Order: sequence, then structure tokens, then C-alpha cells
Amino acid sequence: MKDRLLKFLVEQNLSATQFADEVGVQRSGVSHILSGRNNPGFDFIQKTLSSYPHLSADWLIMGTGPMFKQDVPPHSDLFSSTFDADASVAPDASPTSYGTARDAAPSSVALPPPVVVSPENKSKQIDRIVIFYSDRTCAEYNPL
Repeated sequence: MKDRLLKFLVEQNLSATQFADEVGVQRSGVSHILSGRNNPGFDFIQKTLSSYPHLSADWLIMGTGPMFKQDVPPHSDLFSSTFDADASVAPDASPTSYGTARDAAPSSVALPPPVVVSPENKSKQIDRIVIFYSDRTCAEYNPL
């Protein structure tokens, strides 16, 4: 597995220290795994796969299949194509505004299908619902 981890680091252009910091593990632990001194434990593998959702668990653990999952493009994250970290909400903006039209998500961004969640405990009541629109605005609904 150390060889596959090394190959992944090279593919992602990451140093061992960058990888350790991103995954949230000790730098010395990564060094020991890459040197062959230690084998990675479950916690290490779990943190790695959580930090890199495009990485195939089958490839990392067993060496089978492609390095990356086919349904998740490599180098992507939740906000890579829709969030501008440098954009900020103007001080006089309403609480439901997340920027201007220039900050709107590109039309080529595919949104995931909506997820319908029903409360398992019928005694629970919905407090509020927040709807986020593709033009970076939102609406809040309070059923009570």
C-alpha cells in the first residue's frame, strides 16, 4: 500500500507533510508508512478517503481498479466550481444575499438531485427550511 500512497502523492503533486496536514494525521506517521516501517491503520485509511473522496478505496487498499473513482472528477471539492473564496457579502446586503450576479454559479455546473429527508420520530417538528438557489440567493421558510 505504501507504493500506491506514494503514487497518489506524486499524482496529486503533494509532499508527505502537505498530505499529513490535509488528512489530519501526524507527519511522522506518514513518514513511517512511506518508509515501510509501519503499515497504515484503519483510522489513517479512513481519514485519507474522507479527505480525498475521488480516491478509490479499492485501489488504495487492494490495488485493484483505477486510482480515481469514475463518478467524481479528481481535483474537485464541494465548492471548486461554485464558490469564490475572495467574494464577500457587502455590509449592507440582506441576510439572504450571497453576492451579486457576477458571483452566480456557471450554468454548466451540475447540481445533485434533491434529497428528501423525513423525520423518523413523528414527534419532531420542522423548525425551519432554508432553500439555496443557483443565483446564490436563499429563502427561509418557518412553518410555525
